[in-house]
Amino acid sequence: MVTSMILLVAAVIMAFAVANYATNATKTRSTTEEVRLSKERIWMNYSGAVVAFKIQNIGGADLTVDGVIVRNVELNWEDIYYYRVPTGTTFTDELSIVGAATLSGTNFTVDGYTYQRASRTIPLISSGSMLFYVRNPGNLFIDDIGETVSFGVFTKNGHYITAAKVESATQQ
Repeated sequence: MVTSMILLVAAVIMAFAVANYATNATKTRSTTEEVRLSKERIWMNYSGAVVAFKIQNIGGADLTVDGVIVRNVELNWEDIYYYRVPTGTTFTDELSIVGAATLSGTNFTVDGYTYQRASRTIPLISSGSMLFYVRNPGNLFIDDIGETVSFGVFTKNGHYITAAKVESATQQ
């Protein structure tokens, strides 16, 4: 009877140790993807619309930005410009208003930052940040000024959506 009890207790302790080890190994090796969108702005005038935002990878794993959407419509890469914030620096300013015509060619510069036109999926390291300007989403119109519009990015593992009120790009 005592021998059976000792064997039973030893088996339970060993099973607990194996389960605890497996749980700890899984938790320490798996990282989650977490994205924060901020500095959201949409400007519109008769020459077109511009969507601007900041993306931060605050999760523990590198990720890829696989696309940008406005009102649930995926945009063409040639209309998307990005600036990769250097590692170890932060960007706390507001994104500057830019006319749609400024976003042309392979790159453009605003506030001393040179934005590159995207051509495909964009990698973003863990703890990294990027700034985006998007030219003329086809589903924004002059009548949208004052309306709230959703937009965001999607990655391999998720969609990250935010919203902003469409503002007039006219300075007067």
